[in-house]
Amino acid sequence: MGYVILPISMPGVASVIVYAGIRSWSQFIIPFVLLSDNAKFPVSVGILNYQSTVEVISTHYLAAASVLSVLPAVLLFVVFQRFIIGAITAGAVKG
Repeated sequence: MGYVILPISMPGVASVIVYAGIRSWSQFIIPFVLLSDNAKFPVSVGILNYQSTVEVISTHYLAAASVLSVLPAVLLFVVFQRFIIGAITAGAVKG
């Protein structure tokens, strides 16, 4: 039975993995409010702390940090893109 169900449900499972991964990677408010240890902050809160600790904000460093913070989410989407497209088109009916 598992040999039939798992291949059919892979696009849905991959979509949930991508959505949960991107959502957990982009958390901001909860870690910002609840965490006090700088080593446990996510990247987005670290970027905010960088902005608040320096006197002159170097925009090129800020832009580089922002691109690097988005990169894992983009890579996760690219890896699972085939499954996400399959999940979107699985319910499509022609005719």
